Amino acid sequence: MSASHSSELNIYSNFMKDLGPSIFSLWKCCLLNKRILFYSTPPIIDLCSKVFCAFDMLAISIDFMAKKQLIKPFFYVNVVDIEVLQQESFFIACKKKNFFF
Repeated sequence: MSASHSSELNIYSNFMKDLGPSIFSLWKCCLLNKRILFYSTPPIIDLCSKVFCAFDMLAISIDFMAKKQLIKPFFYVNVVDIEVLQQESFFIACKKKNFFF
């Protein structure tokens, strides 16, 4: 197993550990094209990996469901991105803890 493959497995296992059973609620929200925003205190890298995992989980599901639209991942959003996010009907994003919506 290569180092990058092992690192990727760690990202997914941490994602599942962090969310626990609520991963099914997140998956349902992804399938229903909801707006999903992860937020926490810095460092932001953990949140970006959650966005990646949620998007990947949805992408695999969409392959089976043959959906037309795919949720866009925004790996870090800030006040500058409010207009962009308002134009999106659904997305997965992350930001630091201070909330702006």
